[in-house]
Amino acid sequence: MSSEHAPDLGVTQARQGRRGRHALMVLAASTVLVVLALFGAWAFYSGDLARGHGNKEAPPEVARSFDQTPAPVRQSDQSRGVGREDAPGRSG
Repeated sequence: MSSEHAPDLGVTQARQGRRGRHALMVLAASTVLVVLALFGAWAFYSGDLARGHGNKEAPPEVARSFDQTPAPVRQSDQSRGVGREDAPGRSG
């Protein structure tokens, strides 16, 4: 084959992959397989997920402690700027 019959392609064009029906079919098939695998994993473990094992070691009183209102936080001297010459609101 002589170089006279070879198409004149640039480097970028020569490196491009083909698009079309074949690539679309591979993409669609792989997406369907992933969806089926995820559905299969969910179906396999759905009984364990629905059972809800709970925490047998923590008594209900521990859960109620999270419903309490937290105590107010005391503002420290450092965050108020006490003792700093460049503190906001300080005239000098």
